[in-house]
Amino acid sequence: MAQKSGTQAAKVARIVWSIISYTRWPNSRHPLRVCLSRKDSFAEIIRQSAYYTDIGREIHLRDIPVVNPAGQCDVIYFSSGSQTGFRVQPVLKELEGKPVLTIGDGIEFCALGGMFCLIPNELGSRFGANRSAVLRSPLRINSKMLRMTTNNRHGKEK
Repeated sequence: MAQKSGTQAAKVARIVWSIISYTRWPNSRHPLRVCLSRKDSFAEIIRQSAYYTDIGREIHLRDIPVVNPAGQCDVIYFSSGSQTGFRVQPVLKELEGKPVLTIGDGIEFCALGGMFCLIPNELGSRFGANRSAVLRSPLRINSKMLRMTTNNRHGKEK
């Protein structure tokens, strides 16, 4: 992802919380377990903004676990600093078909099998969706949110 400014990080945080707010889990757990990478400016802004976000559920923030992420997270945000293909792709494969919302930086994240990818541009950020990953998931994403995305099938823009 391009250079990380405070303004861009705040926009990314708003997009992440919007995607989460338009998502429904099959068994609404209370609280919502949001897992983030450590030591990343975008993840840190998402952490801080959680205290001011009202998604209708209590939020528990965690670091991305090394073992059994599907059993410990309802949402995983993979920042660009945590995304090296050899590490992210096996986790995404393990999460396939499970009720875990996956969001990551860069169009490559959707190509690796992530559900939503944040794409920087001159105006800030936009986001895309890997609709096949969304359809394989038991999560229900509001159709309004999906219409707002850049459609990415395996990381290729339409």
